[in-house]
Amino acid sequence: MSKNLNRRAFLGTSGAFVASSLMASPLASYALSSGEKIKVVLVGTGVRGTSFWGKTLVQDFPDILEFVGICDINPGRLEYARG
Repeated sequence: MSKNLNRRAFLGTSGAFVASSLMASPLASYALSSGEKIKVVLVGTGVRGTSFWGKTLVQDFPDILEFVGICDINPGRLEYARG
């Protein structure tokens, strides 16, 4: 495993992990049965974060998922993600 993890690799890997975890997760089963939503925060609001997997999660899992926060050091990207 490489010691150098860049942002693109991190978002791609974590996005795939989150999406697959939601589908097979006991937490998803709990959320569906209890009516409580899984709370998610997006850290890094670049194109991959907002479009690649963030948008997909919101569209595909609105019954069990709720975005409760976004974070980025770039004010422009943060404002774009809010919209």
